[in-house]
Amino acid sequence: MMKRQMVVSLLVIALVLGIASVSFANQRVLNMEFKDAPLVDVFQILGDVGGYNVLVDPSVQGTVSFYLRDLTVIEALELVAKTTGFSYRVVENTLVVATSERLIQEFSIEEFSFVFLNNVSVADAQALIGIVSPLVRSYTDAERQLIVLYGKSEDIDGAKVVLEQYDRRGVGVTAVANGEEDPVVDRVESYNMGVYYADGQDILRLVRQMYPNREFGWDGQVRLFYGKTTANEWTAIQDLVNERDLPTFTLPGM
Repeated sequence: MMKRQMVVSLLVIALVLGIASVSFANQRVLNMEFKDAPLVDVFQILGDVGGYNVLVDPSVQGTVSFYLRDLTVIEALELVAKTTGFSYRVVENTLVVATSERLIQEFSIEEFSFVFLNNVSVADAQALIGIVSPLVRSYTDAERQLIVLYGKSEDIDGAKVVLEQYDRRGVGVTAVANGEEDPVVDRVESYNMGVYYADGQDILRLVRQMYPNREFGWDGQVRLFYGKTTANEWTAIQDLVNERDLPTFTLPGM
């Protein structure tokens, strides 16, 4: 194990010596293989290649085995962070790695947003947010059909998009023509996309919760997710799938 880790380290050091600036380093395309490597060392190596000072919180533990191919430093950091459950923040020229909760505590100011619902219950909406946006906390007022979202602004924005789509339930929107309001319903068409790593049945369950009045299906043999919905709804579904369709890496120490 030590020998393999040493080989990886030597390869990375060679790359670091040829890097002239942080900007140049972040554009470099990486090809690296890690086998049973401590996660702390992986973040340290990627930070060094990117030209950053690196600060790793003691909560970051475990070992990983994977191969990075044709990725920039930032893309590699995003992939490793998402697949290991940790997060990172670049503060000036320092890469800080920790749990999401610790980064929020140290570097983020939480915000809140009020969302009024028309077609779904606040209990159902809260349950959905708990699944698709676990970093967002929510409180409900059933009498007013109101859900209050707490968290980072970018997480709240994503949760609000999901709630907006979920609350529509295919009812449509309203347009003004000749001074009168006429119902306008988005055209429903057939769409499909490949799902290569995520659990297709799990995605199917989530999407059916978001759009209970639409038709969706999953073909496990060809790993194809398909459905009949609107263009706007399909865009939101693609974002959901892309967030989850990542390769699974071994984490024997976690």
